[in-house]
Amino acid sequence: MSGQVLAFEALSTGCEPHVGTVLVVEDDDVHGEEIAEALSAAGVSSIVVSGFEDAVELLQLSNEFTAVVTDFYLQGFGNGRGNGLDLIDSIGRKFPGRDLKCIIMSGDPDVAADCALFGPVSFVPKPVHPERLIASLANGSEKTPENETIARLERTVRHQNTVIARLSERLLELSVTA
Repeated sequence: MSGQVLAFEALSTGCEPHVGTVLVVEDDDVHGEEIAEALSAAGVSSIVVSGFEDAVELLQLSNEFTAVVTDFYLQGFGNGRGNGLDLIDSIGRKFPGRDLKCIIMSGDPDVAADCALFGPVSFVPKPVHPERLIASLANGSEKTPENETIARLERTVRHQNTVIARLSERLLELSVTA
């Protein structure tokens, strides 16, 4: 593997329902270690990698992962272009049959809106509070202000899509009668 990989095994079984091994993608070694320690304290095994290539390689080698937790801003991804959502999209295309929970972490509040538009991705703000991360892993989504914002944005986008579809139909009708 090209990047540094740190493995942390669970010491207890405090997370219900059971969460399997979590793949953490974090290019900041200190943040990655903090997240792994928080997961370990909750009884969750994790492996931390620093980049895209290592994440994909581990997912190819093992089916033990049940979740991917990634930083939004990743250095060195795609020659400096791309982010955690691009990583999740790539993982989805490379491993279409895998059922992985996907969580994006970021200190940028605008990223929550990006997650809402992307699809079934949870958002956990940085600095990461361990209880938020664990709840998102265990439940798939936690009722936080960020995730409520995501849900509200999803509803707005669905409504706007309906309005656009109706307007398109009306324009088509008008163009046919003209």
